[in-house]
Amino acid sequence: MPGNRDEGGGRHVPGCLVLANRGDFRHGGDDHDRGTHHDDHGHGDHDDDDTPTTTTTKAPTKHPVPAPVTVSFTAKSSSLSSSDKSAIKALAKKLSRGASVTVTGYAKSNAALAKKRAQAVAAFLKGAASVTVSIKTVTNVAKNAAVVTTTKQ
Repeated sequence: MPGNRDEGGGRHVPGCLVLANRGDFRHGGDDHDRGTHHDDHGHGDHDDDDTPTTTTTKAPTKHPVPAPVTVSFTAKSSSLSSSDKSAIKALAKKLSRGASVTVTGYAKSNAALAKKRAQAVAAFLKGAASVTVSIKTVTNVAKNAAVVTTTKQ
């Protein structure tokens, strides 16, 4: 069969799929006539098996990188509110297993508080998703927050 030609004159080999304007031919030892073309293409005997054969290969799904999530704190606090926990859980659902995030804790002139805020967010996120977390602190900005940024999805 290596010398067979399809209706368009192109060569095909056993095991290949040839789609023609007037039908499709599936080769895997026997030729399968889909009944929509003439038998003048030189293939010889045909099966009457009209069972379609489909093979689908899925490409790996890439997850989009989620937008950063900002968690707000009351002054001098590192406790997460229920709405902040909900926001972190929503982010966790968007993260791929093994994703990497950076949690940046903010507290004006208070490195310990900034770190506690980042750690509180990181601990809750790790409990909700299998991720790698890096922690940063910023103390030169008057901001009662922590920001979670996805660095690798």
